[in-house]
Amino acid sequence: MMQIHRRKAIQNALRGIGLTLSGFVFGKEQTQSLAAGNMQFESATELLAHFSNHAPVERNRVHIETPRLADNGLSVPVHLWVDSPMTELDHVTEILLLSLRNPRPMMARFKLSAAWGKAEISTRTRLNGSQTLWVLAKMSNGSWYSGSVDVEVTESACLDAS
Repeated sequence: MMQIHRRKAIQNALRGIGLTLSGFVFGKEQTQSLAAGNMQFESATELLAHFSNHAPVERNRVHIETPRLADNGLSVPVHLWVDSPMTELDHVTEILLLSLRNPRPMMARFKLSAAWGKAEISTRTRLNGSQTLWVLAKMSNGSWYSGSVDVEVTESACLDAS
């Protein structure tokens, strides 16, 4: 009898609905390299260039909502969406949630398909102090779009590099 491990079952379920988080799809070592490990970037331009493989990034189509003031950085709500018709020919294929201040710059990676119907995600994240959150969206034609929002955090999280 074939055993299916819980992690593999979750991977299969997530793939079936079109959502893939980097931590579930790849092993720990690959996830850390994909998330740029403990790499520190000097500027947002450098951060976006790294994750878009130096492709041009336009600052539009991406919208982010989060509280302007977060009581603590342990669980900050983030709602984001990308203007896209989400058709087979024109849809968002990937959304990255990025940070210059966190120990791991790539906080989340979402893989989408036209089956989603709309490119919209709500999540919570840990923040290492007040900072600018960046969202990078890749379209099916290979183009990249970005957006950002500033968040003031009164009590930081992520101080232990986790």
